[in-house]
Amino acid sequence: MLNSLQEKSASSFLLVFFFVCSIFSAIVPPFQSPDEFEHIKRAYLFGHGEIVLRAFEGRSNGGAIDSGLLRYMEAYEEIAQHPDKKISTDSLREADSIRWEHAKQFTSVIGGAYYFPAIYAVHAFGLRLGEMLDLTLGASYRLTRMLLLAATCGVLLIAFRLFPPPPLVYALLIIPMSLFQFSSASLDGIATALSLLIISAFLRIQASGKGAAPWIFYLMLCAWMLVASSRLHLFSLLFMAIVVCFISRRKTHLIATVLAACFVILWQIIVMKTLVDGRVNLHATSAQIIAFYLQHPVSFLSLLFATATNHTIASGYFSSFFGMLGWLDAPFRGKEYLFLGALTVVIAGLSIGWRDLGKQHLTRLLLVSCAVASVFTIFFALLVTWTPHPATLILGVQGRYLLVPVALLAYATSGLSLRLPATQEKIAVIVTLLLGVYSCSITTGLLLDRYYLQMAAQ
Repeated sequence: MLNSLQEKSASSFLLVFFFVCSIFSAIVPPFQSPDEFEHIKRAYLFGHGEIVLRAFEGRSNGGAIDSGLLRYMEAYEEIAQHPDKKISTDSLREADSIRWEHAKQFTSVIGGAYYFPAIYAVHAFGLRLGEMLDLTLGASYRLTRMLLLAATCGVLLIAFRLFPPPPLVYALLIIPMSLFQFSSASLDGIATALSLLIISAFLRIQASGKGAAPWIFYLMLCAWMLVASSRLHLFSLLFMAIVVCFISRRKTHLIATVLAACFVILWQIIVMKTLVDGRVNLHATSAQIIAFYLQHPVSFLSLLFATATNHTIASGYFSSFFGMLGWLDAPFRGKEYLFLGALTVVIAGLSIGWRDLGKQHLTRLLLVSCAVASVFTIFFALLVTWTPHPATLILGVQGRYLLVPVALLAYATSGLSLRLPATQEKIAVIVTLLLGVYSCSITTGLLLDRYYLQMAAQ
């Protein structure tokens, strides 16, 4: 599918991407991505065989975590969500020298309890390896970060080799929010990479027809199971597997798709039955809220419209899409968002296969439908799990959740299996490079200012 130039471009991009994210990973202190504490706890428990988290005596779901790991987390809790708190070299060294204690205590793990833990496989391997080698917690954590980044770049490489991404997809990976999240031990990086793998595999099969290698479909389906069981708003990507079933006419494909869908649905049922989340008082159970809005769909649409047209909320979506770093406590000043938005819009325009938009209507419609369904699911999921009932606005949505839907739209409007005109492609590459340089520059400055420089000035 890719010619040699496209392969070299994808490989070169990912090499630079890995290098840049490695630098940011070294700059950013541990646990500075939203809910990263919960992600690491969930990964640790998965590494020790915990699948469904338990709830005791009305407490939120959780499990037995190594006491040393908990002490390591506590050392960084005062930095998260406190933008006035900085970190010194001495405190960083002291925290990173904490060792595994091989004694456990029960702690709640709410943020990760919703997710089927298989997507934490790399996290779990890194932590387990550090524990078995008796490394310090700092070394174990950094090892986990680097293994996760390497695995994420590996998944992206497979995706880009299956199908060439439009320039806008490259751009989405190098905006500050993406660079920050891919550099952390969060789920965003690996979940985004797996989502792009699903899209690329589908487009490869669609372009190859019945001649596509069977392993591509099963790879796509495995990636979907990992993503949909941890990112419910991407459940709609299953439509791609269903379409492939019609293309291939293979009974085994249909059976595998049905089993995968049943698995994800079953997991959601288990979560709803077992999860105890004490963070928000919804004034009703999630099941009751779901039943209410299924009976009153117009109420949901009205809430969605009111939320999307709220100026303050919409502005927050824009900022948190491009880069509200840390625990949403490290925003840019303002003009940076305008430059980032303008450059991204230019790249989006250059990514469109203008002369080919009249072709492959069904494929484009499917990608757009998946994007729209994903956005609707994001808002509905936050409405029934994070917004007190009855609601006037839908709370909890962040702009970064929209990254994959925007990527779907990028693929839908690109040339798909056809290449962009040479001049248009060259200009797109130049503007994308400009975006990358600008993004790296402002992100570096912001991270240093957020975590270190003000303390040095004192």
